[in-house]
Amino acid sequence: MLLNSVILVLREVLEAAMVVSLFMAFTTVSQQSRGFLLKAILLGLIAGATYAYFLPEISNWLEGIGQEITNTIIHVGIYLFLTGFLWLISSNIVLPNRLVKAVMMAAIILAISRESAEIMLYISGFSSDHFLMQSVLSGSLIGLGIGVSCGIFLYHLMIALKPAAATRFICVLVVIVGGSMMSQATQFLIQADWLASTEPVWDSSHIISEHSLPGQLLYALMAYEATPTCSQIVIYLTSLALMILVIVVARFLQAQSKYD
Repeated sequence: MLLNSVILVLREVLEAAMVVSLFMAFTTVSQQSRGFLLKAILLGLIAGATYAYFLPEISNWLEGIGQEITNTIIHVGIYLFLTGFLWLISSNIVLPNRLVKAVMMAAIILAISRESAEIMLYISGFSSDHFLMQSVLSGSLIGLGIGVSCGIFLYHLMIALKPAAATRFICVLVVIVGGSMMSQATQFLIQADWLASTEPVWDSSHIISEHSLPGQLLYALMAYEATPTCSQIVIYLTSLALMILVIVVARFLQAQSKYD
């Protein structure tokens, strides 16, 4: 139970830590205040607690697939806000612009609300078993510590670069995380039977298991699946291509405006 708790909480914390560390690094590179990001983290935790509290009712929506559809909407929302962030900074609209702050805050709130709700629900499920609860809490704290440490490491890795290189690195990671969000949204739609479940295209579990630490890190970064379906691969690659296209178009329009 201890190991299960470590892995489950680590998986959830890593995803949110990835988004937060990216934007923390961007504010540091931009030499701007991070106070609005701390507000977003707090709002995300409140939204997560609210989501967890009303989850039984939400799960009954749409003939029992309310949770899957809500999670899909959250992941698509994160993807759209990350795409908006890429558009703005590629158009040279950067901090302290209010719109840039708004899309960063929205992405963090959505990311933390979903992941924190999952953790709260998991822990609360053992509230009646005091013996198991101790093990679950210990494992959860270890998973939380590892996840936060990975986020801190990523943050320092990015700010150690020169500002221009750091911004490019952040953009690359935002594209990868955005693709991860759409891949996970696809999984929820398959669980809800809104997308057909097909045979896996490959099985790489013998190389990197989804349950190992490297597998969890890859899942947080790029929604690693050892047995992905064709629809997951297509939507993942398409979402990556769209984000790259947004960057290219924004930079092209920005360059054109200088000549006008």
